[in-house]
Amino acid sequence: MENVSGETCKAIHKGVDESMNRTEQRLNNHSDRIDSVEDAVLKLTIMVDSIGKKSIFDKMLTVSVFIIAVVLLAVILGPEYVGKVIGGI
Repeated sequence: MENVSGETCKAIHKGVDESMNRTEQRLNNHSDRIDSVEDAVLKLTIMVDSIGKKSIFDKMLTVSVFIIAVVLLAVILGPEYVGKVIGGI
C-alpha cells in the first residue's frame, strides 16, 4: 500500500467537506420546502372542512327560506291556494 502525503489527504478531505456542506444545505432547503408543503396541506384541509360545514348550513338556510316563503304565501293568498300550489309540486 502506498503512503499518502499530508497535502493529498488535506485536499481530499477539503473536497469531502465541501460536498458534505453542499449536501447539508440541499437537505435543509428540502426540509424547508417540505415544511411549507405541510403548511399548505393543513390550510387546504381546514378550508375543505369549513366548506363542507358551510354547505350544510347553506342547505339549512335554503330550506328555512323556503318554509318562510310558504308561510308568507299562506298568509297572503290563503290556505286553499297554498294547498293547491304545494299539492301541484
